[in-house]
Amino acid sequence: MEEFTRYVKVTLLRLLSLALMVTGLLLLLGKAEYLSGWLIGCAINGVYFLMLCSRSFRAMKMDPAKAFTVLRGGALMRILTIVLILIVVLQFPSVRIWAVVAGILTYRVLIYFEAAYHACIRRHL
Repeated sequence: MEEFTRYVKVTLLRLLSLALMVTGLLLLLGKAEYLSGWLIGCAINGVYFLMLCSRSFRAMKMDPAKAFTVLRGGALMRILTIVLILIVVLQFPSVRIWAVVAGILTYRVLIYFEAAYHACIRRHL
């Protein structure tokens, strides 16, 4: 359980760091029109990750059959939440939808680079 909590804290810190770095980069490059979409996407991503962690934490205390049902229902709920928020965001023409999508995908990008990093480390050891 401690390892899971540490993973959640480290991942949240990495997501926040990535969001702040890209925000700074957008400001430096003069691309402020993408900023609101990026920040909305990062916020949606944070909500998604916290929902995922909450379900996973609860599922660890259950028997496997019940945990599977809870996690499957949670996946549907998370996807539905993202879709509904995107529908609302699309109502605002000043928000760049691709910046929102980029913000939402930061968790997937983080996981990909983490896996690639660990694969590289294992290959060189």
